[in-house]
Amino acid sequence: MPLIETRLCALEPKDKPYKVADDRGFYVEVFPAGGKLWRFRYRIGPVEQKLSIGAYPAISLKQARQSAWTLAQVSIDGRPMPRAFAGPSNNVRFRRLDGVRKSFISTD
Repeated sequence: MPLIETRLCALEPKDKPYKVADDRGFYVEVFPAGGKLWRFRYRIGPVEQKLSIGAYPAISLKQARQSAWTLAQVSIDGRPMPRAFAGPSNNVRFRRLDGVRKSFISTD
């Protein structure tokens, strides 16, 4: 069943995060603290990936749905996800983690 504004407002937090699906891998995740996050789920081969689109209500249902539709077209075409949606690259994360590792572990 597609999401509507009334249903979004009525989503209550539970003990654990839960998902409410809309269409084509697009869903909202509701967290125990009450936050709601738009996400898009897709597959590259056998591996399932997910991207965060933004938080509700900062990103409206219409905006999030449009972003999810764009991402669905990109994933169907097999093109890489747009950088605007992909967030920081894994290389940046790895460099940060490597810097932390070096600061705590002596390599002597």
